[in-house]
Parts: sequence; C-alpha cells; structure tokens
Amino acid sequence: MDHKNFDQWYAEKAHLYDSLAQSVVQILKSIMKSEKISFVDVPYRIKTKDSCVGKLKKKSNYTSFEDMTDLAGLRIITLVESDLEKVSKIISDNFNVHEEDSGDKADLLGADKFGYRSIHFVCDIGKKREKLPEFTLYKDLCFEVQIRTALSHAWAEIEHDRGYKLGGELPAHLKRRFNLLSGLLETADLEFNRLTTEIEDYKNKVKSSNLEDLLDLDINRLSLISYLNLKFSEEGLNPKDFKIDNLENKNGFPYIMYKQFGCEKISDLESIWSENVSKIIEDWSEFENLTAPYSRVFMLHSLDKYLNIFSWIGCISDQSYEILLKYYDDEEVNVFMSKYKLKIVSELTDEEIAEVVSRMKKVKLLENPL
Repeated sequence: MDHKNFDQWYAEKAHLYDSLAQSVVQILKSIMKSEKISFVDVPYRIKTKDSCVGKLKKKSNYTSFEDMTDLAGLRIITLVESDLEKVSKIISDNFNVHEEDSGDKADLLGADKFGYRSIHFVCDIGKKREKLPEFTLYKDLCFEVQIRTALSHAWAEIEHDRGYKLGGELPAHLKRRFNLLSGLLETADLEFNRLTTEIEDYKNKVKSSNLEDLLDLDINRLSLISYLNLKFSEEGLNPKDFKIDNLENKNGFPYIMYKQFGCEKISDLESIWSENVSKIIEDWSEFENLTAPYSRVFMLHSLDKYLNIFSWIGCISDQSYEILLKYYDDEEVNVFMSKYKLKIVSELTDEEIAEVVSRMKKVKLLENPL
C-alpha cells in the first residue's frame, strides 16, 4: 500500500469521518435519553494525519486506508457499570458490529490484574441505515465506540496523561500504585452499581401499593406520604378524595408527631394507626385534610405525649380543646393541660400571636394539626 497517497486520501475523507462521528453521537445521545440512561458525555475525535501515518507503518496487513477502523472514534461515559450493558445493546441493535474487532478490554487483564477497562466496538452504520439518503456517504466507513464508566475514564485519562509524559514508561513502583488505584476504582464502580440498584429498589417500595413493602422503611417525607395515601385508600376512609402530594415543611406537625411518639419505621406508625383508627371512623367526614386523622390517632394513642407537643407553644385553640373532649373526659384533659401549662385561646391578641410565633420558631414548629 502506497503511503505517499495517504495525504490526498486523508484530505478527501477526513471530513466524512468527522461528519459520521457527529451523526453517530447524535443518534446514541437521542436513544440513551429516550431510554433514560444517564451518561456523563459522548465526546468524539478524528484521528490526526500523523497518528494515522504512524499506525499505517505498524500495520503491515492493511490492504487499504479504509482498514483503519478507528479513524473516527467516540466514547460513551456512563455513570455506573450496569449501564454499560444497556449501552452495548443499543450499539448492537442500531449499528453493524464487527465482532472480530470488538470486545471488553477488561477480559484481557486476567483475574489477578487491574488496569485499563473499557468495552470497544468497531462498527459501520449497517445495511438499513446506509440506504437512507442522509447516510449514503458513510457506506462502508468504520468507526470505533468505547464505553466506560466515569471512574474508569478518570483513571485511564490520568494514567495516559502522566505515562505519556514519560514516553509510556513509568517506574515499577509508580505503575504499581496506578494499578492499586485502578483496583480501588473498580471496587468503587461495583459499589456505586449496587447502591444504584438498591436506590431503585427503594423507589419501587416507596411507590408500592402493598402495605407490606412499606412497613420496614424508615420514616421520611416520601415514605410518610406513601403510607398515608395508601392507608386512606385501603380503608376506604377518604370520602372527600384527599391526597397528600408533598409534606415539604419538615419541621411541621406530621414530622414532630412521629418523632414525639418514638416512631422510626412505618411499621411503628402502622401499629399506632391500627390500634386507634376505629375510634375515629364516624368522624371521618369532618376532616379537612389527610393530616387531620393522622394527628387524631396519635392523640388517641397518648394524650400525655400529644399535649406535650403544645407545651412548646404554650396554648391550644378552643376548637382543638373541644375535639379533645370528644374522646377524653374533661378532668383527664385538664390534668395534662395543667401539667404543660397550656391555656385555651379563641382569638389571640397581636401580642399573643407574636409570642406564639416566637415560640414556634424556636422549636421549628410551624403547623397546627387540628
């Protein structure tokens, strides 16, 4: 093969490979976004003329310049390892993969080695796509795709950059440290992958319509919303079709309540709910939102703990007091009212409002449950 003609060939073809790479990048980005696969970036490059000449000199088996399968190259950088397989399938489904030139570089390391890890594909656009007018010019042109995780990419870039500055020859003790770091990053990749899977499992549990899936969850905003909506739906106790979409105020009564009662898991809430919900069935139509019955079951579980919450603001509304008397006799209520020095108020003066607001801010209590 006459390398002297390469300059002219490169001048004529380089722009085609550049255009091919851009088209493939756009196709892959579009598909990954539609399939909700997260990725860091999809950079591409066209091999320089000097780099091509150097490769041609090394490859005596090339019969034409087109035998250089990596003149156009792109890299897909994913967040986690589990996405490598998904992206590999996208490439296999959308392009013609040259199996003999493709593979997982990690397989070459051996079980006891660490180092460069990346999946490589050599492809062309395939018979179906090359028939489309916008792809006709790319017929028989090859491109290379590398897929690696962000951590693998970081390691490879650092190793290549630092090694290149020493002509590719690092001292043994520095090369060993690079390989040790690669081992740590590989472990981190695996752990990130497991963590991502567990997060997805948690999301599915939180969204579940099966109470059993929720019981072992820690109480937080998402699990509390799911639990309350599920309970009302399950019990058929939601005549006004209330729904909680969010509980943004994390210092409000729904959060103060379960903490005051020592609840950590949804199962703790379920225990209190199951024990007391039958006592408020007949009052369901009077509730104005879903946090009202939630608050009511706590009140029925322990009047002492319930009124202790109001001790932080120093008063209780006359309406709330009347609700207490529906379930407890006045002597019992007044014992705890006295214990926590609570006064009953109907309409507060400006000075009293300022005092209550001040106390609520101090304890970060900003919502009234009743």
